[in-house]
Amino acid sequence: MLRRAALSLMILSVPALAGDQKNPHANANAGGGARVQNAPKSGPRPPQPARGNPRPQPSEQLEKLLKMNPADREKYLQGIPEKRRENLQKRLDDFANMPPARQTRVLNRLEMLNSLPAEKQQEVRQAMKQLQQLPGDRRALIGKELQLMALMPDDERRAHMNSEEFRNRYSATEQQMMESLSQVTPRPQR
Repeated sequence: MLRRAALSLMILSVPALAGDQKNPHANANAGGGARVQNAPKSGPRPPQPARGNPRPQPSEQLEKLLKMNPADREKYLQGIPEKRRENLQKRLDDFANMPPARQTRVLNRLEMLNSLPAEKQQEVRQAMKQLQQLPGDRRALIGKELQLMALMPDDERRAHMNSEEFRNRYSATEQQMMESLSQVTPRPQR
């Protein structure tokens, strides 16, 4: 579960892989407080699990937290288990240290990821895992390619991905990764 939350932030910065690395830093709230047994009736509360769905996806939870004001966020975090709270707090700290333009891209990608059906979300997460296992030069090349494809309309992107040049430049696995990751790469606003 903790890996999924970590992947959520990584997924969000895919095109930035070419040169934008986040800075590791200490967790400002690692000591956290004790778990709240009886959460107050007012204020944000962790989402109640739907039947058959034990808890929200980490990317959904992260998106919700990023949109909360700091006081509501702190109340929310106090109502979840300590390990998950620490992990989410680290992700929030990482996000807070990003430049504003990158924060906007991250939020857009989170929204796009969470709007996909569950199986497509899993495909994107799997593609991100595969991408992280590639050597740095291949990750950077794929990041640049994703940025280029984000500028293309869907039909042009499809034609580009079906071109002989594209197929010769990237392995079948890399092509599938880019297909999946392009689902969470926002198109530029016109």
